[in-house]
Amino acid sequence: VVSLYDSGVKYGAPGHVVTLVVAGLVLGFVAVGVPVYIWRKARELRRTNMLHDPGMRRVYGRITGYEAYHDDHAEFEAYSLGRRAIGVIVSIALQEFPLVPACIQLALSLVYLPLVLKWRPFLAFPSKLPFLRTKIDTFNVLESLSTLIHMANQLYALILAINYTTVVDADED
Repeated sequence: VVSLYDSGVKYGAPGHVVTLVVAGLVLGFVAVGVPVYIWRKARELRRTNMLHDPGMRRVYGRITGYEAYHDDHAEFEAYSLGRRAIGVIVSIALQEFPLVPACIQLALSLVYLPLVLKWRPFLAFPSKLPFLRTKIDTFNVLESLSTLIHMANQLYALILAINYTTVVDADED
């Protein structure tokens, strides 16, 4: 990884290639392997009626995150991680074309937010806010707000990408 930041290592040199291969394998494992594992394990536990087994909950509950979700949405953590992984991979792969990653991430969030609002996948954990006289469904509200903030960031990135594209096109003329 050091060679990635070492100005003495030329692009395409063996040290640089090894670093890129290792980084790609780690990214592939984390971005694809972890969400797929969580999805498969949560579905298997639900299919075999083991979601509430104390032993399984102790072993897999924190790893897969399923204990925070309704049984019907035990694998929702995989969807959340998958959405983020796609955003990271697209941003890295298409960094020379900033308009495309911004659009793709915005589209992912536009699909994800209605799912959170419709499914309300998190278990109810009501919190009473001191300044409101009502209780809120904490985790579903926080996930929705987080997605809205992500969408605002992507809109800003989209505006910057459009501005960047316009400036680069004007400089080429």
